[in-house]
Amino acid sequence: MDLSGWEILCLLLAVVGWLGSILPALPGLPLSLAALIGYGIVTDFAVIGTGTLLLAGLLTLVNYFVGYLLGARLARRFGQVEVPAWGIFIASILGSMVMGPIGLLAAPILVVLARALVVGAGLQRGILSALAVAGSMLVEVMMEWLVATWILILLLRAIF
Repeated sequence: MDLSGWEILCLLLAVVGWLGSILPALPGLPLSLAALIGYGIVTDFAVIGTGTLLLAGLLTLVNYFVGYLLGARLARRFGQVEVPAWGIFIASILGSMVMGPIGLLAAPILVVLARALVVGAGLQRGILSALAVAGSMLVEVMMEWLVATWILILLLRAIF
């Protein structure tokens, strides 16, 4: 089977998007969705239709919306200590560099816990805040991975 350059590019983009669904430095779902849209355009939407593209776009939006709402809801529920989103993002990246995959989750937890202690919120509130952050991160990553995996499987089935 001869693959065109566009098919290879879409497939590589989908694989990078799939990896980005679990690595914080890569925008997973946007890359996966771009690969699916690109493949649709290349094939004039003959293989992957507009309905599938709309569903993938909707699932991408729902993923980010639910992830954001879940994080905010858990934060309110457990009295989360305010930590800027960029702080958690940087902690995830640095944590993964220093501690490997476990650092993706451990570093943000440590940052939230440290912030609670610095601002005088107490250890109990810090632990609850850290658990809220960890829970919302795990759910969002799992949802993103599932959608990115679905998109990758769609492209693999369409191309091969």
